[in-house]
Amino acid sequence: MGFLAVLLALLLEQVRPLPRESALHEALHGYVGWCGRNFDAGRPHHAWVAWVAAVLMPAAVVALLYLLLERQGTVGAFLALAFDVAVLYATLGFRQFSHYFTDIRDSLERGQEDQARRLLAEWRHLDTSELPRTELLRHVIEHALLAAHRH
Repeated sequence: MGFLAVLLALLLEQVRPLPRESALHEALHGYVGWCGRNFDAGRPHHAWVAWVAAVLMPAAVVALLYLLLERQGTVGAFLALAFDVAVLYATLGFRQFSHYFTDIRDSLERGQEDQARRLLAEWRHLDTSELPRTELLRHVIEHALLAAHRH
């Protein structure tokens, strides 16, 4: 079932990618920020508490929901598959950053540095008007790697 869920989620993402600034990602980002502000007081064990609240608890809730759905017989198996696809679809989101990266790379290959600067500024909300080409490339690579690491 896992392979089928990944395949369906990737196909769904190709047909209908999540928007770059989806409400779900904004909510999750807000929740993680809240966990950091409320549970991390700067000591190592506080960071662990924040991590448990931000990562482990939501993962446990998702796992519990999946198990509850799966145990509902034949219909539950299909519901669990649909739930798997929904969770994967919401968390994969590669296209949310890859379009900017691809467009910037293509602009640079065509020698359109102004277009690449405009796209980078739109993507990362930076002032790129004075960036030399080497700094522009550094920013694009750094942000692409950071975005890939998050997903």
